[in-house]
Amino acid sequence: MPKTTFLNLSKEKAEKVTHILLDIFYDQNVSQVTVSEIVEALGMSRGAFYKYFHDISDAYYTVAKKCAFQVHRSIMQCIQENEYDFMLGLEKYLAWCADLDPSSYEWKSIQMLSLSNADAYAKRPSVNEDILNSEMIKDWFALLQKNDILFKTKEEALYFLYFIEHLVITSLQDFIVNNWSKDELMKDFSYKKHWVIHGIKNK
Repeated sequence: MPKTTFLNLSKEKAEKVTHILLDIFYDQNVSQVTVSEIVEALGMSRGAFYKYFHDISDAYYTVAKKCAFQVHRSIMQCIQENEYDFMLGLEKYLAWCADLDPSSYEWKSIQMLSLSNADAYAKRPSVNEDILNSEMIKDWFALLQKNDILFKTKEEALYFLYFIEHLVITSLQDFIVNNWSKDELMKDFSYKKHWVIHGIKNK
């Protein structure tokens, strides 16, 4: 978690810092990044960097958390725009991603989470009451209910969220690594969609 100095920055200043950090992290592993590279890009001293973050990993996870939140918000928006149809919303989100400009903030966020530092998206917070009662999770539970997708516990519903997010990110990872066309990405997801909804057993 970043230090209080960073958390107290104005919204504009904090966004400027995270955008510059994203430009550094999105296409290389965090282990390859140096403090010297970061402070040069940010135009600050090493001392100033350590007033904001504990170390490079702290800076990286600060950006990764913001990117993950943005991806989640975009997915939820696509679902809402498609009359809360769960799978159609995911399909529309992937189609939207396939058309993104590779230099855009959104695409760099996706690349950072799916390729350069894929463990960021897999890192999960501990399941507790604060998580289960957060606004984001409440929206998720409401979405599941609208689609008649019911689970026995809130925890199971939360794990289904992680599963779906992983499904989306790995689809995008395959799209990037295999240099697929948009049509190939959508075909891949159509199979996954069928497996999730109908299963794989013949009845």
